[in-house]
Amino acid sequence: MFEQRLVQEARLLASTYPKEYRKEYTEAAERVRLPVWDYASSLAGEYGYPPFLTKDTLTIHRTASGDTDVEIQNPFQSYTLPIRTSTSPDIALNVSDPGINPKTYLAGQHTVRYPIGNSTFTESQTSDYDAANEKLKEVIPTCVQTRVHALLSAQEGSSTYQCFLNGNMPTTSCNSEERNIALDRIHSYAHEMMAGSLWVGHPYVGTISNTAPYGNPTQAYDPAFHILHVSMDMHHAIWQRLNPETKLTNALDIPAPGSIYTRLGGGMVSNETDLTPFWKDFRFSNKYLNSNDVWNHRDLGYEYETLEESGSNKAKLLEAVNALYGGSGNTIADCEYDLGFGFVSEEI
Repeated sequence: MFEQRLVQEARLLASTYPKEYRKEYTEAAERVRLPVWDYASSLAGEYGYPPFLTKDTLTIHRTASGDTDVEIQNPFQSYTLPIRTSTSPDIALNVSDPGINPKTYLAGQHTVRYPIGNSTFTESQTSDYDAANEKLKEVIPTCVQTRVHALLSAQEGSSTYQCFLNGNMPTTSCNSEERNIALDRIHSYAHEMMAGSLWVGHPYVGTISNTAPYGNPTQAYDPAFHILHVSMDMHHAIWQRLNPETKLTNALDIPAPGSIYTRLGGGMVSNETDLTPFWKDFRFSNKYLNSNDVWNHRDLGYEYETLEESGSNKAKLLEAVNALYGGSGNTIADCEYDLGFGFVSEEI
């Protein structure tokens, strides 16, 4: 849905170009997709953040001002909050969630990663990308790449979907190994290593952190948040291709008194639970999408290179998994940091 909106905005922008450029840019707008940065890859472990997320400025080609290249402030580096934001997704439902710090953030404040010398989220905070890249080089090979390799190379059918996704949910009977390599655990390492927080040995909390006091209300405002979840979606898609018969069954939803924006916690969910607020086809059926509708990501109009190259050949895909994530020489035991949490409720 986010990518659909991205393409819509690209089309709108392309339609404003001078006539001699409009066709070229209109065609390019149809190919716009979110970039894929695999936070578990060897390249990420070697270099840290991709430059487009950290550079101060970007060069763009502008036709309206004389067909020239211009420097602009990099929109992927940080985002300035335009409105006052609430810390709790439960306000609309008038439900208290004790796991979320009661704090609000004002217009003009901006997102930061590895904040320098200040424990308070303020307009003047800056990001320390040297520290961030050093931490990524440390955490990715030991804590992230090892877990992604263990998760994706496990024997087919050896884990339920609930244990693959989030082994810490109350009704799951997952063993300690499954909980340790669950997708949500890996995703949490990605949040903390990209943000900076006490969980990875940084004294101040970045806004993309998955934990209070600063992460929960503001994490999705950081442009890196969307790049992080594209990578997570890719790992999810690879696992699906390797485990095509393993799907979501009845499971306990977010435990009460927590909730997400459109649903109170404490009930049961299944592959037929409405994925509110996303409509299946508002014009005709007035129904919401469910997990069955979106189980095959290709039905949503995109594919990942690794899956495209391997096709339906599982052996070839496993070879790719081993090549991508199995060559660091590290083990999970080499990971210095232990994260005991997973999804924040509003992300599920």
